Amino acid sequence: MACICPIENGIEAIEIFRKYTHNCFYDGLDVTSYIFGLINIGFWMCAQFPQLYKTFKTKKPESLSITFLVMWLGGDITNLLGCIFTDQTQVQLLTSVYFVLIDIIMLSQYAWYLLICRKKYHKEDYQILSSDSSIATPPDNISDDTLISEEDLNDNYSQVSNSRFVIVLMTLLCVFAQEYFMNSLDESDDLPYCGEKDYSLLERIIGDVSAWVSGLLYFFGRIPQIIHIYRTKNVDGLSILLFIMATIANIFYSLSLFISGIDLTDPTFYEAKLAYIIGSFFVIPMSLVVIAQYYYYKYIKNWWIHRKDEKQPLLTGIDQ
Repeated sequence: MACICPIENGIEAIEIFRKYTHNCFYDGLDVTSYIFGLINIGFWMCAQFPQLYKTFKTKKPESLSITFLVMWLGGDITNLLGCIFTDQTQVQLLTSVYFVLIDIIMLSQYAWYLLICRKKYHKEDYQILSSDSSIATPPDNISDDTLISEEDLNDNYSQVSNSRFVIVLMTLLCVFAQEYFMNSLDESDDLPYCGEKDYSLLERIIGDVSAWVSGLLYFFGRIPQIIHIYRTKNVDGLSILLFIMATIANIFYSLSLFISGIDLTDPTFYEAKLAYIIGSFFVIPMSLVVIAQYYYYKYIKNWWIHRKDEKQPLLTGIDQ
């Protein structure tokens, strides 16, 4: 629904943003904050794809903490509830639904490879070892044409991932086009102010609680992943692009919040905005720890062990 913006300090809001985004932007900082928010969404929409492909390729999701994935899903679900009860735009609602769906896919993939497939393979291995035949050969009636290579599976998975991304992008474009068309028709002299809505007490409580639960789940969710990597010393099945892109997304979202202005004397700041800062800005150091762990266990530790092994014969020769 179209809306109007009040004049602040003799300055009118930028018309194009008022008309098509339902937001009142008065200067470049407001526009920059909005653009940074869109960049944040863009990075988040692509962040999970590298991990999905990595898990599919390696069939080893052990590098991910199941607690981390569940808490991430919980954060996105409560974020979706907040969008619903605070009457956010269709674009925000759609992206929130997308985040929940992609989390469910990641969890399903984790359960499939770690629980279902692993149990199935162990059962087949046991049957082979228990049989009288020492060498398992494929049946003669299976031709080479029926065998699917891993490269073909990876290509098919890449095509599916690209198709999924195109579908999401086209859906967002359709939503933008719908809002553009509806806004162009919904112009009248009797319009409400942008952002003006009478929320019921229940809606405000649910919205604020959802924001805080979501922010805390995002913040504390990294801790199980950090502990998991420290205990297992294994990052082979982890795509570091997941955390790099998540960190970049949180940086842009934090900048968006800070640029939009923070008033510590405003009571509404503590109702929801502080929760968003906790769920984005304070998560950045946690993600950097995961990134540091990845490079340590993937490269630095192996390099140090290899270097130590190379020096050992020299030291032995000197002792002799």
